[in-house]
Amino acid sequence: GKYISNVRPTDIISITSKLHGCNSTISQVLCKKPLKWYEKLLKFCGINVLDYHYDLVFSSRTVIKNAYADKQHKSFYDSDIWRIVADKYKECLLDGITLYGEIVGYTPKGSFIQKGYDYNCDVGQLDFYVFRITYTSFSGRVFEFSWQQIKDYCNKYGIKHVPELYYGYASQIFNIEVNDKWHDNFLKALSDKFLEKDCTICR
Repeated sequence: GKYISNVRPTDIISITSKLHGCNSTISQVLCKKPLKWYEKLLKFCGINVLDYHYDLVFSSRTVIKNAYADKQHKSFYDSDIWRIVADKYKECLLDGITLYGEIVGYTPKGSFIQKGYDYNCDVGQLDFYVFRITYTSFSGRVFEFSWQQIKDYCNKYGIKHVPELYYGYASQIFNIEVNDKWHDNFLKALSDKFLEKDCTICR
């Protein structure tokens, strides 16, 4: 609602479900490479030694969880659900790709990841739904995937993406006259159609 004035009737938009789980990010990005003693010596002597390499990095919304993490961090869950998801999907990551998604269902020990939301998972089973993908170039520039590119990537590698509720022109989802009240009427129609609905995935 805060930024509804940025949406134009001629824009192509995507509307997807917000899942209730735990945020997870999985990346294959450039990281500092641990150098062997002789590589450190060569570098000290002024020889150009490659000290970066692509590596797997996974995190929650705010905390890196694996080898690059703060070791003092304590997990909210009874299992390392971020590592489980990262291990499952790491082979799907091309160099520079980052998947942003929601871990849903249960921890391996049977606790809800988000109480009351099973997302059709059996007790002890979890699932991962992607809602965003970026590519980070060697020079550090970040490129956002479009919604169609996200679907194509997920379908290619057998990854689930968040359910699509609408994809197309903003002007075509509702029969609303395009005038100076369009934004207000569009926002109300969106709220009436999509907000506060029952989950269609959960049992």
